[in-house]
Amino acid sequence: MDALGKVWLLTVGDKQQLTSMGRRVTQIGPLPVKPGEDYTAQYRESIMRPGAVSRTHLHSGPEVFYTETGETCLETPSGMQVSRKGHDVVVPEGEPMELTATGPDNRTGLVLVLHSSSKPHTTLVADWHSSGLCKKQK
Repeated sequence: MDALGKVWLLTVGDKQQLTSMGRRVTQIGPLPVKPGEDYTAQYRESIMRPGAVSRTHLHSGPEVFYTETGETCLETPSGMQVSRKGHDVVVPEGEPMELTATGPDNRTGLVLVLHSSSKPHTTLVADWHSSGLCKKQK
């Protein structure tokens, strides 16, 4: 994947899997998946200005954010998770979420949505609203 001015090798598989080139930046997982389910991996580059907020949504499989710069605050019905440079946040399938770029710098990172192949990768949510935990984090 060509993102954030670099070429990234992203692998979904056994954590013992090695590559012959490059250097390992991070290892994320295990991801909460359903046995026997067919999944499609959707990788994205993410750039958000400080204070930017995503639309409230959910995915039909787990989503992982890896923060390269800045700070990510993610609110779900379960609470709040914060990720800074070099760290990640994992959200399980079906959990409504709202992402906020907190801190003074642009938030850049990589996103993997490992969604059910038979369902849409993203669904907007109208029946859950954040309680503003991430706004207090700014």
